[in-house]
Amino acid sequence: MHHEDARNQGLIHAYSLNFWFGVRFVVSLSKDGRLDALKLPPLTKSVVLSAWKRTTVKDFPNRSGLTWKQAKLAAENLSNCFLVNADGTLRFQTAEKCEARLANYLLSTLRVNQPYSSTTFFDDLIYVLKHNKLLFEYQEDGFRENYQDIILYIVSLMHNTEVILDEDTVGWLRVLGGKEHIEVLFEFDLVRPSEQAGKVGFCVFKTDLPVGEHLDPRAMYGIEQDLFFDTSRRFLSLIQ
Repeated sequence: MHHEDARNQGLIHAYSLNFWFGVRFVVSLSKDGRLDALKLPPLTKSVVLSAWKRTTVKDFPNRSGLTWKQAKLAAENLSNCFLVNADGTLRFQTAEKCEARLANYLLSTLRVNQPYSSTTFFDDLIYVLKHNKLLFEYQEDGFRENYQDIILYIVSLMHNTEVILDEDTVGWLRVLGGKEHIEVLFEFDLVRPSEQAGKVGFCVFKTDLPVGEHLDPRAMYGIEQDLFFDTSRRFLSLIQ
């Protein structure tokens, strides 16, 4: 439930950052989508190391041909295998087959996470409250009756929040009402080589609340003004 005007940590931030990395990496590839080990996009090292952080023993054995023990050993020196070229690109250099296999495997796992759902969030919230003895078993059914109001509140907190991606880049969380159910979209400006910047978006929080019941027609996709919801539990734009 913690909220600030700008986010630099937390689950939604992690979802957004992963998507931002992925899109920028794919755009930076050559036109045929191939990677040149001697001229890699600058983001390659970050993508590989981030992928390793979310890798678990359950992922091995796999098509990488490595055991978990071999992978852990190779990962210790993986960062040092990326050397910077004069033009800012990277080259991958190692005499160890295990390190090369691990890097190839981690690049193949590049993916965009599924949106965090409102039902999963609510179940997680109840678990945390019960675990900390702030909610008891006999109170759970009554608490679940507040599901709709709590999710609307969470969505209102997310809307218009900045997501800090790096020192110079931010994205935004926006309410998306163009589909059947209310969603929260993470979007950022993407500059493609030799092209103008364009917005890229990805749903990071998906609710089961129908748009028709909870979102004023004036508060559809693209709205950047603050939202509030009235006694009928409908989000309204501050623009009247």
